[in-house]
Amino acid sequence: MAIGLLLVRLVFGGLMAAHGSQKAFGWFGGYGLTGTGTFFEQFGFRPGRLFAAAGLTEVLGGVLVAVGLGGPIGPALMVSVMIVAVVSVHWGMGCSPRPTGSKSRCSMRPVPPPSPSQASDAIRLTHSST
Repeated sequence: MAIGLLLVRLVFGGLMAAHGSQKAFGWFGGYGLTGTGTFFEQFGFRPGRLFAAAGLTEVLGGVLVAVGLGGPIGPALMVSVMIVAVVSVHWGMGCSPRPTGSKSRCSMRPVPPPSPSQASDAIRLTHSST
């Protein structure tokens, strides 16, 4: 069970950190703060560059989840950013795939993540005495 939760943490945390790195640093084919800021301004987030710093929240949350530090802080950071993304960008699009066919927004909705206590208690960098 612990190895399974470790894998879930590594995958979800790593994907979130990479996704945030696209926004914040322009890595992995992303646009960095300037390009992401311009994109965010199209959705009414002004100044866009400031809101593009949400990528840093995604990086921090993803890293915390992946390494198992901070207990519920990492998942809370990830969820907070994703709630804003769903409400402001994805909500009105329904479950149909994007015109580019890149992903379906509904594909991840029915899959609940492990609870923060389960995810951080599996295998992590810190050791609890309890």
